[in-house]
Amino acid sequence: MKKNTSRKSKATVKKTAPEKQAAIKKSAPKGAQKKSAKKKGGAAKKKASKKKTSAKKMPSKKRSQKATTQKTKGGDEQAISTEDTMSKISSVFASSEQNEYQPYPLLRIIKDDEILLEKQAREEELAWQYKRAEKAYEKLSKDLNKQWNQKKKKKGKPSKRDVVDYGDVTGIEISFRTKFGHVVSPLQYVLIVNVSRKIDNSKLSDRNITPLPSAIDGVPVKVLEGSFEQANQVSEGRLASGIGPKDPPDPDQPIKGGQPVAEIGNADKFGTLGVVIGTKEGVNFGISNKHVTSNQTIRLTSTGDQHIGEVIKAVEKESADDHFVDASYFSLQIQDELESLPYQIKGVNDDTTVDLLIADRVATDTELGFPVYKYGAKTGALLKGRLASVKAQVNVGGKLREGVMKAEKSANTFLMGGDSGSLLLVKARVKNQLIWLVIGIVFAQKIINGIPNDRIAYICHIKDVIDELGLKSQIPSKRLVKTWENIN
Repeated sequence: MKKNTSRKSKATVKKTAPEKQAAIKKSAPKGAQKKSAKKKGGAAKKKASKKKTSAKKMPSKKRSQKATTQKTKGGDEQAISTEDTMSKISSVFASSEQNEYQPYPLLRIIKDDEILLEKQAREEELAWQYKRAEKAYEKLSKDLNKQWNQKKKKKGKPSKRDVVDYGDVTGIEISFRTKFGHVVSPLQYVLIVNVSRKIDNSKLSDRNITPLPSAIDGVPVKVLEGSFEQANQVSEGRLASGIGPKDPPDPDQPIKGGQPVAEIGNADKFGTLGVVIGTKEGVNFGISNKHVTSNQTIRLTSTGDQHIGEVIKAVEKESADDHFVDASYFSLQIQDELESLPYQIKGVNDDTTVDLLIADRVATDTELGFPVYKYGAKTGALLKGRLASVKAQVNVGGKLREGVMKAEKSANTFLMGGDSGSLLLVKARVKNQLIWLVIGIVFAQKIINGIPNDRIAYICHIKDVIDELGLKSQIPSKRLVKTWENIN
């Protein structure tokens, strides 16, 4: 009770103080008023000088956060912290305020179209966030690569003192913050780190494993459980057993994208013919993954196998800009009565008035959040997801695959084994014309506790695929585009 009373009295003093000061001014002589004004001015100057002094003694960490400069009255350049500038920009979509009752920002699960609306409204801030996340990604990636290389040499734990052992990390990526697999507002870029199995920090220390940091240079780190493998069928039987592609074509149907293909003699391990491409000389060939077909290619039909071509080139390697590529292309050596349809994918552009073009640049963070589409031979339908990451690294079969994309669906199936080789597309506008645009080719899926996660797919950039297969000079230039407008 005493505390409450004292608070009330203070509040009363604060309320009446201006009135008292006014009364004193009226009653005081004019000279005294001038003196008090001078005193106040001197006090203000002292306070200002104190503030300047304290600014000079700022901790080294804060002084290092320099991004832009401004000119002072004397003409000298003075550093401004970008972090301070950006912190003033708040989200209009959810509260980011914190206090003793709400220690964390208020998070709200949002739909895909809301992601794009908020992304547009906070474009400048999120672009800055992404650049900061890229630096954190490179920093962690460097440590993980050191750890990985050391383990490969020693076939065990790192022995060098400067090599940090984070345990069995299977992949990292830059993505929006999520809760229960759904993106939340306010949008925030985080580093997602995948591990084969999550273990308590106390148990990690027993194994001499360093716990992953909760944040790197201000970028939150979120640890998830999961590993990765190629998204092809493994020993699931032939079509005769009822396990196989969802809708295999009749043998006399034209060859086009979305149909099931495999290596000769390995129909069990089928994937998807991404698309048939026509060269400048009018020759048609098909594209899929190397792990789907790297020699003689067969198409799985409703009546059995059908030989359709020989692989010309297959690659499973890092591109010149360190982006992983798993792709092959094969000539279509087919019977006279069987035709191939270039640039057509089942369920995608059956209406040939909407053309299909190919991206001649890699996807960037500006594309994140936009809808993506794929037609796989196993799922047998055009499925819609969301582009979740354009900077990811996954460990597949004991090998690091860097510079790949991630697409996901918040609920329901997006990818199944057998969809490897299917193309990832976006709806876009080029020169005011509506088109389908290929941005990637699916090659891997996520596995959690031995069970495939059918909502997530990992994809190679199509630009790197075309470059590494040496196809750019063969594809008509009108099919390759560098500039487009994404459509929701």
